[in-house]
Amino acid sequence: MRKIILILVGILLSINIFSSELDDYKKAESLILQNKTPQAIKILKSLYKSSKNSTILTGVILHLADLSIDAEISAKYYKELYKKYPKSKETTIALIRLGQYYYASEAYKLSKSYFLKILKRPISPFLKQKALYWLAKSYTMGEQYDSAIIYFNKIIKEDTLSPYYRLSKNAINDIDKIKNHRKQPVINEIVIDTTYKYGIQIGTFNNRNNALNLESQFSKKGYNVYIVNIKSNEKISYKVIIGRFSKKENAKDYLNIFKKAEGISCWVVKLNY
Repeated sequence: MRKIILILVGILLSINIFSSELDDYKKAESLILQNKTPQAIKILKSLYKSSKNSTILTGVILHLADLSIDAEISAKYYKELYKKYPKSKETTIALIRLGQYYYASEAYKLSKSYFLKILKRPISPFLKQKALYWLAKSYTMGEQYDSAIIYFNKIIKEDTLSPYYRLSKNAINDIDKIKNHRKQPVINEIVIDTTYKYGIQIGTFNNRNNALNLESQFSKKGYNVYIVNIKSNEKISYKVIIGRFSKKENAKDYLNIFKKAEGISCWVVKLNY
């Protein structure tokens, strides 16, 4: 009987402590809305040190990260959230912030890794669009334009009402301008540059007009697409190729992204100019 009483007392104390901590947390959030940041931070830091309740702590850590004026300290809090509470909704926000932090730091490989993590989580359509947009931006800044276009096109296909729809359309236009500016004179419908040894073949035709139609279809989507003429036994076939890669591994990585985005049969080919 005494043991049962002690258990009940413990439960009541836990409830009282949680209720008190919840009141403090709500008070901190109210102070944030009133722009009384120092007072809010004081309460949040106290909860961070004393609370054992994950329901409160995830919000506490996220607020402390968002309110910090030191980007490195913010990143530390966001990483703590991801490590300790990987499945919380606050962690999804933390991953977005980390991706943006590394994007701003010009660490585009890291920023991509965080945005890709977000896309594997159960998230709202809006957060998905946001993650896709920043992922595409990261690819753009890393000059991986073909991959960037794939993710910008995902946004355009999925939601025309999204605030990221117009931004993505504009981004593809900007990429087209960059690519057109860099184009060299074309010989036999391809740019001769032997540093790029591999491409992704999306079609081959005996009829040149069929090849041109497929080229036009994917060119309108913003892809780096071109035609290679192959002569064999006095006959000419026309291969429609997307992308140019110096390494086969890079071509394979892009192939996986492209297949998921477009859902068509395609494969890596060696470019024999």
